[in-house]
Amino acid sequence: MTRHFDILPLLTESGSTVLIEGASGTGKKLFTGAIHHLFPRWDTPFVAVNCVAFVLDEISDISLTIQVHLLRVLQKQA
Repeated sequence: MTRHFDILPLLTESGSTVLIEGASGTGKKLFTGAIHHLFPRWDTPFVAVNCVAFVLDEISDISLTIQVHLLRVLQKQA
């Protein structure tokens, strides 16, 4: 875990999107909180997203407005 925290300054300086993966109880929330705290816009709201909650097989059930927003996010961050 110490090695992971050593790269935090590089992550926050890059300004890129970060995907955190890991089993339950491995400190993902702690790590993302540390990234947010060191980020230049630390005073902005932090929004954690549980990606398991996205069921893309059922994308047609989501409103068209949300589909457009999701597509923009995926295109912009990819």
